[in-house]
Amino acid sequence: MALLTEARFAKLLWSLKAYVGLWFVKSPEPFIAPLKDDVNFDCSLNLKADFIRWRHGRKYIQENRTMSSRSSNTNQLVIKLENESQLGDYQCVASFGASAIASVPAKLSLAEMKVFPHQPEKRYQVTVGNMVLISCPPPVSNPAAVIDYYHDDKKLSPPNVRILSTSNSLLLTNVTVQDSGVYTCSATNYITGQTLLSPFRVILTVLHNHSVLPSSPSFLSHLSDKLIIFFFLGSNIVIECIAVGEPPPRVSWYKVNDPQWFSNNRTELIPGGLHLKNIVPEDTGEYVCEMNNNISPTLTHKVLLHVQEAPVILKEPNKTQVEEQGDTELSCEISGNPIPTVTWTLNGEQLQNDTHVTTTSSKISIRKAQKKHAGIYQCFATNVLGTVYGSAMLEVIAKQITANINDPFEQDEGYLENNKNRSASNNHSHGHNHGKKDHQHKNKSKRKHKENEVMVPPTRPNVTRLSDRSVMVRWHVPPNNGLPISFFKIQYREVGNNETGKNKVSGSRWMTNNEDIPSHIRSYEVDKLETNRFYKFRIAAVYSNNDNKLSPNSNKFFLHQGMPTERSHLTPPTLFNAEALSPTTILIEWEYFSRMLTPVDGFYIYYRATNNAGDYIKATVEGDKTRSFIITHLMPDTWYDIKIQSFTIGAASDFSTIITRKTLVDPTSTTTEVASRNDLKTPTVNVLPVTSSSTVQMLIVFGLILGTLVIIFMVFVLICYLRQRSNNNRSNEDENTPDKNSDNIVTIHQVEPVTMNGYTNHNNKVLNGNIKSCTWNGYITPHTHINITSNPLATESKHEKLRR
Repeated sequence: MALLTEARFAKLLWSLKAYVGLWFVKSPEPFIAPLKDDVNFDCSLNLKADFIRWRHGRKYIQENRTMSSRSSNTNQLVIKLENESQLGDYQCVASFGASAIASVPAKLSLAEMKVFPHQPEKRYQVTVGNMVLISCPPPVSNPAAVIDYYHDDKKLSPPNVRILSTSNSLLLTNVTVQDSGVYTCSATNYITGQTLLSPFRVILTVLHNHSVLPSSPSFLSHLSDKLIIFFFLGSNIVIECIAVGEPPPRVSWYKVNDPQWFSNNRTELIPGGLHLKNIVPEDTGEYVCEMNNNISPTLTHKVLLHVQEAPVILKEPNKTQVEEQGDTELSCEISGNPIPTVTWTLNGEQLQNDTHVTTTSSKISIRKAQKKHAGIYQCFATNVLGTVYGSAMLEVIAKQITANINDPFEQDEGYLENNKNRSASNNHSHGHNHGKKDHQHKNKSKRKHKENEVMVPPTRPNVTRLSDRSVMVRWHVPPNNGLPISFFKIQYREVGNNETGKNKVSGSRWMTNNEDIPSHIRSYEVDKLETNRFYKFRIAAVYSNNDNKLSPNSNKFFLHQGMPTERSHLTPPTLFNAEALSPTTILIEWEYFSRMLTPVDGFYIYYRATNNAGDYIKATVEGDKTRSFIITHLMPDTWYDIKIQSFTIGAASDFSTIITRKTLVDPTSTTTEVASRNDLKTPTVNVLPVTSSSTVQMLIVFGLILGTLVIIFMVFVLICYLRQRSNNNRSNEDENTPDKNSDNIVTIHQVEPVTMNGYTNHNNKVLNGNIKSCTWNGYITPHTHINITSNPLATESKHEKLRR
């Protein structure tokens, strides 16, 4: 999303034409597919969007499952259907600046066919000249199965037979003795390729007229007194009514309370029923067929026809302007049968609980409008036949309040006038603003605006390359007593390749990340960038009064292609410990040999709930000396995957191995909640010192670790002492014996302090010019004189040599 000045906002509104002026040239269409099949959903608009995302239900899909064409306005979602959890509605959501519009949902359903329902065998006996309707109850199938009929195991096919399209029944007209026999059927799902033979059988016997007595009309199978059928507007339908008798009966039709119904040219009597063409809502009603062969009683049958109509938007909502704290209303006139269900969205998202917004079936009322209520509204009308929508733009005009607060920072292309991803037009001119600034008018129930309520902006961000398409952006907020920050937004813009960066790339504008970054976070990964381009970044802080300030722009950053040479010198840290300190915190510790490798600027920490396949949450540790960190704002009783990487200003290392740890159970909770639900709000992280109960727990842990190390140290010193004593005894015994290997004895004269896990032992003692010590786990401990012999069996490992 981009921040819009008044001029740019007006230009956008002009481009949206009447109402919104945005529409989907191609919306995703319903799809039926079997498991393991590839599914493609297409989406394209009349205008090129800033970006397009896909949503499954209410959750957005990871970007690596989509493909977009940069030369057109088309985006495609590609899915490998692996399991039934992927079924459901899919929508594409296109963003234009701070506004967004969603397509109609397209349902992905599973192609399958179940077995035929059990049906008892039926026997029909008729005379020559009658019409016979044989119906094969179809199995449950998606899509609907194609029914084929067989006469004595021989497949019947047009033009020799007629299949009624309404019920897929087999119609035999003017039957003869040759039509006698066994009739069976099969069902085929043309997507899965399945073909099932039904066990259902109809045994038909056709007799000569002289062999039976006259009889009144009757139905071969039982029919209800009133059959209700549904058909949709514009389709063709055959209302079936077939009876047998001797002699064969004649059929007549009429519509209840409508004597003129047969006068239109859309109605036709055909063998087996009444054919209605291109049906309209007026065709709804009760139809009666009468079967008569001059033998009483006459047979009648009633059919109640309901004509269903897909949703139609009769009148879209009007484009509206409303002043901040003002009231407004949007309406959407619809039709359809059954009556459609109406839902409203704002910028592609369903309206959440909001005390300012009230919705009815066709209207939405907004009271005391705020800037977050600005954007594109859509009313979606849905019934069994489909979904349509109407849309309109609502512009919230911010009220101006004069305050004596100077803005010393660059406000390139306007302020962030959007709380929670909503935009409205600004009432200041394009460019720098070092004087008075607009602030949101406060409700009288809230505290009044004071001149000393300072909004301290973030610092200039630093940028690190992560990949060909992504960077990590880091910032700080100086300690202050000003207004608290509600959340951050990151903005970025492609710039020219000159040294000043003032020449913008044609069409370039500030883009804003879609996510509200919690106020605890101080780092964020920006992806979907272009390789070999220059970028600038800045941070927008939104404060508790819904106003905002921007940080200074970052230095111009070039996102180069391929692996940087500097990265080859960076080794990932070794994450060796993770320990839950409380239901919401985990302590992690790592090793990094900073004195032996390229100095780093700090470490990136990544973590997420183990059962969450979404993005990792990031935290930044500045400086190369820190070796521990406390991750906060976690969910109780939840497993987390944690990994870490080192970084410099030019690159980041590979990731460490992932370590998994579970937070403690919350003792104050009456019931244990499942904290790993996918719809939980993403936790945030803050670099905080451990206080209160967390401090006590850390001291206990460190005390246990220290005690263990002391015991192991004492055992090790004892072993070194015993070994030295043994060596001295052997030396005394052989002091008069020449030593053939005396030339290979090496005495350590000086050893540098060894750095391990951020700690250095500076307690080495020098005796007679020699360090008398024993090295263990990175520490040098004093003991008696040691000689190292070049016995091959006592050769140091390469790892030990490296550590020395």
